[in-house]
Amino acid sequence: MDLPVVREGDPLSAQAAKLQSKICAFSLRTIALEIFATAGTPLNANFEKNLKGVFTGEGLMYWSKVVKQNLVAIGQSEEMDTEVVIYEQNLWDHPALNLLLAWKNFLITVSKFKVETVFQMTDANRTAILHDLLEGIKAQFKVGQLTELKVKLASISSALYFTLLKIWGRELCERQLSEFASSPRAVPTPVVALRHLTQALSESLEEDTFIPSVLIGLLGSISLTLQSCTHMLDCKISLLIDIIYLHF
Repeated sequence: MDLPVVREGDPLSAQAAKLQSKICAFSLRTIALEIFATAGTPLNANFEKNLKGVFTGEGLMYWSKVVKQNLVAIGQSEEMDTEVVIYEQNLWDHPALNLLLAWKNFLITVSKFKVETVFQMTDANRTAILHDLLEGIKAQFKVGQLTELKVKLASISSALYFTLLKIWGRELCERQLSEFASSPRAVPTPVVALRHLTQALSESLEEDTFIPSVLIGLLGSISLTLQSCTHMLDCKISLLIDIIYLHF
């Protein structure tokens, strides 16, 4: 399911990558639909075997990185490029947006119906997926004009981050803090996440930009992280709240 390499100056390779991206997005949606349709019953043995073959190892994280790279690439464009103009009649057909929506359906379905073990999803994977989404959100506010495409990408990514945090949040946070307690690092992982969230929130409010859907997702994620972790952190809640204002 890997995407073909796009060679600079080669429109055919770019077109092939777009087509393959659509096929992969369709595949992710189909997998999510199959898992949803068979919820509560064991997965078909062949289906499960194929899933493991595709997504175990680095397979799962490959798609997280592809989604992030798409978001960053769109965010780095200084103005509405010709590709966006082509899709402006139906922006939802844009390859980056289409793949992000499919990734959203896939992640939520896999997480909600507790089949993550099939994909061998670890806490490190979950943390990396959340971080990739956050980097994609921040990228939309860094360069150039805030286009309709950038707004949609940031809004969907923010909503997905919040939704995954609702599903994973407390248990993930407790495991991370337990790991920190047994092998302390400089800063616990949830506190690092809070810093990244507040930085993203700050950047999304620069240049007089105000997108309610992005703001709601980021503030909701900050609130969820605080609710999930403060009861276990060896510090006062006021210290964590200070992190929220660190970048303001």
